[in-house]
Amino acid sequence: MVELRQRRGGGDGKQAVHGGQQEIEADRSEDLLGELGQLAARLRDGPRVGVSSEAMRCREALQQDPYNLERIFELGLAYAEDSQWEQCANVLLRGWKRVGELQDLETRCQFLLTLCQASVNLGKFRQTLAVLADMEESDEPETKVRVEALRCHANCSIGDSATGLQAFHRAIAGQDFETASGCWALCYPSLQQVGALQATRNAIEDLAADDEDRKKLDLLENLARLKNDITLDMAEDGKAKKFWKRSAMAMLAILGLVLCCYLYVLEKRSFQQFQVKN
Repeated sequence: MVELRQRRGGGDGKQAVHGGQQEIEADRSEDLLGELGQLAARLRDGPRVGVSSEAMRCREALQQDPYNLERIFELGLAYAEDSQWEQCANVLLRGWKRVGELQDLETRCQFLLTLCQASVNLGKFRQTLAVLADMEESDEPETKVRVEALRCHANCSIGDSATGLQAFHRAIAGQDFETASGCWALCYPSLQQVGALQATRNAIEDLAADDEDRKKLDLLENLARLKNDITLDMAEDGKAKKFWKRSAMAMLAILGLVLCCYLYVLEKRSFQQFQVKN
């Protein structure tokens, strides 16, 4: 269709180009809205109640062979998928010191990274650093970035800002905006704790290609702040009433952000259509 329009002359070709750009922008915005919706659902629902069918299947398989390291890993991954971090950590700790028995390097790295993620979510940052110290260097760039981001988060969480910031800059070195901003969001609570939030945000903003990236960073910061506030409420106040009240407020704020993003997309489409007409 685009090729047909371009063959009809300059004006139609220009319209086709604008139309293609509009479709790309719309796809990007829809992806962003989808991610926001998924995060909102996770914040709303919280960890899965009970055991999922996949976790149950993996648990039954492990019961048949309690010392099988691959089955231990499978069950840990199933618990991680359900955000059952305590169960995830408990089962993976059984295989921590035996991880060298796994033949594949990347499998060994992912085993320990999953244990690190569980430890971080449980607030066990020294345990996280101990596990990271036992990890071999991966050949996968994405794994290397994740390791440094977790190392930053854990070190800053225990007050070692110097080591944490060194890890943060290693994590984002040579990365694109999407990857770097994801690292920053992961480390948001700990960077805030050591007073390095604004300086590191500036480093991420320097990677932004345009105003759209900067708007994404603003949205990401708001979501990271909301998630952090909810986590603090859960940790500091065990009263379910206050927690759900704060969760409802967070949900309203998230919905407001989604609405703003949607209006921004509509406004951008209208502006592009206006440019085409003129």
